[in-house]
Amino acid sequence: METRFNSRVFGAVLVKATVANYNADFTGSPRTLPNGVVYATDKALKYTIREYLATFKNFEVFVR
Repeated sequence: METRFNSRVFGAVLVKATVANYNADFTGSPRTLPNGVVYATDKALKYTIREYLATFKNFEVFVR
């Protein structure tokens, strides 16, 4: 059986962290790949969105 998806959604997210360490590991350093590129995980983005909505919009998301 073949499933075709005709509708697609694309997006981009830009997060600015001023005087902050957006996605630190347990040592307090930003997460980096072996070649030195700094990256962020999807969990850090989920936390950022959840905290923004709870703080500024009084809206709870991801509630169990």
